[in-house]
Amino acid sequence: MSLNGRRLANMWIDTWPCAPLKRAGHAIILLILGLPIAAQAAESPSPITPPGGTDLYQAVLPPESGLYGVVIAMPIGRNFHSYDAQGNQAPASMNAVYDSPTFAGALMYVYPFGVLGGRLMSSAAISAQHYSFKVGDGSHVDQSEGAWGNIYSDIFYWTRNVGLLGAEKGVVPLPYGLNVGAGFAMTIPTGTYDEAQALRGLPQPVEPVFSFVPNFAMTYITATNWLTPASSLQLSARAFFGFPTENKTTNYQNGDTYDVDFSVGERIGPVVAGLAGYYQAQYNDDVVNGITKSDSRYSYWGLGPVLEYDIPQYNMSMKAKFQQQFDVKNSLDMQILSFSVAIKF
Repeated sequence: MSLNGRRLANMWIDTWPCAPLKRAGHAIILLILGLPIAAQAAESPSPITPPGGTDLYQAVLPPESGLYGVVIAMPIGRNFHSYDAQGNQAPASMNAVYDSPTFAGALMYVYPFGVLGGRLMSSAAISAQHYSFKVGDGSHVDQSEGAWGNIYSDIFYWTRNVGLLGAEKGVVPLPYGLNVGAGFAMTIPTGTYDEAQALRGLPQPVEPVFSFVPNFAMTYITATNWLTPASSLQLSARAFFGFPTENKTTNYQNGDTYDVDFSVGERIGPVVAGLAGYYQAQYNDDVVNGITKSDSRYSYWGLGPVLEYDIPQYNMSMKAKFQQQFDVKNSLDMQILSFSVAIKF
């Protein structure tokens, strides 16, 4: 939402008769933009993770160099409740409801040479969504349309196996032990942004800003033992740190954010089943025309099952994942269902 659009909305809210309703209304102007995967607190999202997030084997690259393609479908991306900066649920008359079925495509290239004893890749991904939202019964705010997302790109991502560190090797060919990863990603403002609608006070699916995203990962893999009755156990985590630029159209600077994606998964032959989650938060306030905005930070957890099926004879992998957000502040309790297929060309 643009600065002028937000100002018009706030002027309308300021006509409401009592202070608690006014405070809740101002929170809703922020809350209607709490989108799935990677939200910004008061303006529209600037993703700091790839479409669909990350989960299993986050510090492990495919075993062969070359070009890979990924198709991602997220038919469910919706919420039922919205929450203010203190985590209080909005009353029904001002509850923000959002729905955004999303589809994305990505290309990843694993380089044929090593770097510092590890492996290197680059990637680029873009998404398209049909988003709709309303506040309360929709009589004040109700919108539905399609849009392109900004490009997310791993400019480079490097991984390395640093040793067993107590892990046991198994029969499945995996990089057992501790694997580490580090990279630098960016979001590039190529998505749908309608300045005229923004000036009318309607939120946009993306903002015309860059985000710079250094990130770090680890994956620990061990074979069957008393803790792992299946073929192997993997524990993974990847931390992203997002630094967005200022929206020059609105003079609005979103706060910096961080996201930690994590998972635990048991492998039984070609199948990996487990839990995948994330925690995302904004750790400093938004700034508008040099003025800091209080209560502009957001945070939430997400958790749910993940299931992956590998088809090595076709260099293919399929995955399904469902996650529910909770402990939400200044955002929405999104439910996200995603399916993905990855294949080596």
